Amino acid sequence: PYISVGFLSLLILTALALTSTKFIQRKLGRRWQKFHNWVYLALLTVSLHYFWSVKSALLQPIIYICFAIILLFLRRKKLTKNLKRHN
Repeated sequence: PYISVGFLSLLILTALALTSTKFIQRKLGRRWQKFHNWVYLALLTVSLHYFWSVKSALLQPIIYICFAIILLFLRRKKLTKNLKRHN
């Protein structure tokens, strides 16, 4: 499963990179920000992929997951605002 999660992360990050140019931002307009909120999902999938791919010495992946959780916690107002707006 870690390969599938890693590939999903790669797809998300590639799509975000391809749509990060000023030209594409102008083309997408408001939809650009909605699309780039997928970075939060990428953060979780990358952390999970790293945790699953390590065979020993789990301390470093656990530290990364903790940082991811802290970052998401710090962005919780923006995340909940976006979720309420879409429902």
